[in-house]
Amino acid sequence: MTRAPGKQLQLLLLLIVSFNVIPHTFELPPWITATSISFLLWTALHLFKNVTLPPTWLRAIFVVAGGVGVFFQWHTIVGQEPATGLLVYLASLKMLEATRYRDAMYVIFTSYFLLMAHLLTSQSLPSTLYMGLDVLLITALMFQLHKRDRRTSPRSLRPAMRLLGVALPVWIFLFLVFPRFSAGLWRLNAPPPTQTGFSDDMSPGDVEKLIQSDEPAFRATFTGGEPPSPIDLYWRGAILYSADGGLRWSRNGAEPDTDRFVRAPGLSGPRVRQEIVLEPAFKKWLFALDFPREIEFDDPLRHSQVRRRPGMIFEVSKEIGSRTIYQASSSRETPAQALSIFDRKLYLQLPSDLTTDVIELAQRLNADTDSSTRARVDRVMRFFDDEEFRYSKEPGALKTGLLREFLFESKVGFCEHFAASFATLMRLMKVPARVVVGFQGGIYNGFGRYVLVRSLDAHAWAEVWDESQSRWLRVDPTATIAPLRLRVGGDYNLVDSRDLAAGVSEEMIRNGFGRGWATRFSWRARLAWDAAAMRWNNFLLKYDFQFQQELFAKLGLGEANRWIFFLWLAAGLLLFAILLQTALRLKAKKEDPLLDGYHRFCSRCAQAGLPRLSQEGPLAYSRRLIARYPDAAIEIEQLMREFITLRYGRTTQADPTTTTTRRARAFQQKSRRFMLPKEPTN
Repeated sequence: MTRAPGKQLQLLLLLIVSFNVIPHTFELPPWITATSISFLLWTALHLFKNVTLPPTWLRAIFVVAGGVGVFFQWHTIVGQEPATGLLVYLASLKMLEATRYRDAMYVIFTSYFLLMAHLLTSQSLPSTLYMGLDVLLITALMFQLHKRDRRTSPRSLRPAMRLLGVALPVWIFLFLVFPRFSAGLWRLNAPPPTQTGFSDDMSPGDVEKLIQSDEPAFRATFTGGEPPSPIDLYWRGAILYSADGGLRWSRNGAEPDTDRFVRAPGLSGPRVRQEIVLEPAFKKWLFALDFPREIEFDDPLRHSQVRRRPGMIFEVSKEIGSRTIYQASSSRETPAQALSIFDRKLYLQLPSDLTTDVIELAQRLNADTDSSTRARVDRVMRFFDDEEFRYSKEPGALKTGLLREFLFESKVGFCEHFAASFATLMRLMKVPARVVVGFQGGIYNGFGRYVLVRSLDAHAWAEVWDESQSRWLRVDPTATIAPLRLRVGGDYNLVDSRDLAAGVSEEMIRNGFGRGWATRFSWRARLAWDAAAMRWNNFLLKYDFQFQQELFAKLGLGEANRWIFFLWLAAGLLLFAILLQTALRLKAKKEDPLLDGYHRFCSRCAQAGLPRLSQEGPLAYSRRLIARYPDAAIEIEQLMREFITLRYGRTTQADPTTTTTRRARAFQQKSRRFMLPKEPTN
């Protein structure tokens, strides 16, 4: 018989809904989050302060308003985001009327759906652990709703844990055997998350915004050996070739011609192979170690979306909406190639906002040098050094935004200031140049043997065309202004400006300025956790049908197509159903200890000459026994009273199931020792 949830159970329902709403709060529009929290707070005030719940007509208005709001927010109610938003809104609203058994069951099953909605957007290791705990709590709450005694205790989790323990092997079997299909379609159509700031243009301060976060950007595993030294870790993202201003660059306008590589022996150098796990925050960008030659996806659908762009960069045709994994192959040095007439003209275009003093500076720098690209590069780098330009992660905004203000007045900038100004000066000196944006540096994680690249490793540098070698040369002005930045990576941006002015060393930055053992332990624990999360993410990303075939081949099951997997799936489910049915029947045949003890008692009495009649209950039978054997009256009365209490009475113990079972077994032992006198008392 079902009963309405009491106040204590309503509080548990409120907690479980809140627990499932929390993961969605930062992904949904603020108005949905605010209204959902308001409904939950209203419910809490009702439970603790007896605040009146809204009437039916007002709840109906809330429902209509929520549906209209979701429609105007996304212009549809179909799809992952609008459906999740509407589900969170209605689940919170439902708590305002969760006073009946049916309402409580709606809330419990809705909590399962809220969990599944979260897993659609994240399958990370924390989300997996959260799923395990959440399923246990929801299932335990369902058991609690159907219990006769609803008082809670840690033992209340035992039935749910037993149920999930039986279901866990089935879950694992279904995960391993169910044929996997390409998930690329779903990934490509998923809405991309909030972007990190990388875009197709660059203005002063753009890269500076990225280094405010130490969130992971991607992780790279070098499959062919050890990773290069930190100073050589340049991760290419995109090239900017349109000088919209002296310090503003973009990819607007006509695109350069396709790269024309000269395929001569030894010019491309040895290859460096990487496996990169990219976080879903970079639109269409694909990063790889300079200089990338190939990028491949195991997923055929995803691989068909890869596009190679001029300048040795790679993109996908549709925005990446989830974490993705790909393999990249890079050359140690820039491959030789031919520069077309169109590209030469494009890479020499000058911005329209150049002032006379900037042009005269370029002419002076070009006057005392020979015609080689190397000599002109060295002259500009010496200019930065002689004029004591300073690298700063907080250079401040330029008043005019013009190149002349940076070159002649402030002389303080971040990497994008130096890369943009250097490329502009090189174009004024008749050297084709362009700006490259990406990352530089990374932390080697020894637990997982990969390089972790974070947002604070974002960087910009320049490339110039060397006519004598017929190739692009990477030139990083930061190497002259702040060489320590390239040796320690993005950690340099975490150092206080006063410490930088005092002259910190590379070892001091890497060791965290002598941080204590607790901080060092915390950092190592963070790396260990990141390595564990990396392994889990890689497993999920790589677990496709090909991986299934390889796994079963290792188990000696040979080649298998999807129909074979479906047959294994059907056979496994049938076997599980047979085993479950057999176990239930065996359990049904096995008499509980209380009845077993009572039947033993009746058997002993029958052997003494006074059997129980078929229509006779335990109370009437005990009276007849006492009348026949008054010397055993006390023992007979105690046994029958205990049996009647356990069988038909209501317990008041904290955990009635466990307590009753223990007392039933004690009764069983007593009944085994019970013996009637050989001769009845007359």
